[in-house]
Amino acid sequence: MSTYHKIIRQIALRCNALTGSLAASLETNYADATLVAGDFKSTNFPFTSFKDSLRVTENEIALAVANNIKHPWRTILADQTTALSSGDNIPATGASGAPVIGEYGGVVDGTNGKPLSSDFTLAEIRALIDNPGTWRKIRPYQFIYDLPQIYHTEVTVKVDVEVWDPDDCDTDIAANADLLFPDAEGAYFSGLGSKLGNLDPQFAALAGTFAPEYTAWLTALSAGKTKP
Repeated sequence: MSTYHKIIRQIALRCNALTGSLAASLETNYADATLVAGDFKSTNFPFTSFKDSLRVTENEIALAVANNIKHPWRTILADQTTALSSGDNIPATGASGAPVIGEYGGVVDGTNGKPLSSDFTLAEIRALIDNPGTWRKIRPYQFIYDLPQIYHTEVTVKVDVEVWDPDDCDTDIAANADLLFPDAEGAYFSGLGSKLGNLDPQFAALAGTFAPEYTAWLTALSAGKTKP
């Protein structure tokens, strides 16, 4: 499985950022299992800049996945909110504490986990909640969004959400962990490469060579696909 530093070293090699004037020493630095600042010689792209750009790239990948309700990789980002009463604001973080991104998923009963449906209007759900004369004898398991709030007919509900934390990503990159999206190695590679542009025209040109592939990846992911 590919790791974050394997992505960085591939791009660093292409912009001549790794130390090593001879082939043997360059190979040694390139093959380092875990990169350190001393492995880099570029004044244009120090090690920290690669790590920052890789975090931005993963955020873009995560958003493309999270914004498509049917994407199979949403399970990688899956979380739930804490239990919410009817009329509560949907929180900005999941129960794990990580920031919520993308489209909301299903809604389930906060006690028994039974899925709710969204077949009624807000006015109808409010009528069900009010239940004048206690005429309602069954649990209809209904909800509706009136963002930033959610209204529903149960005691509490939980919303299936997608989460991604930039601080967690920074930690994983620093630790050279496995990629969060292991099947998107090409997206990480082309995404990081596309961010090499700076005031030097040669690097802007180099970044431009990666951009079409990365755009193809993001377009595919946004469409619910797992490859361009």
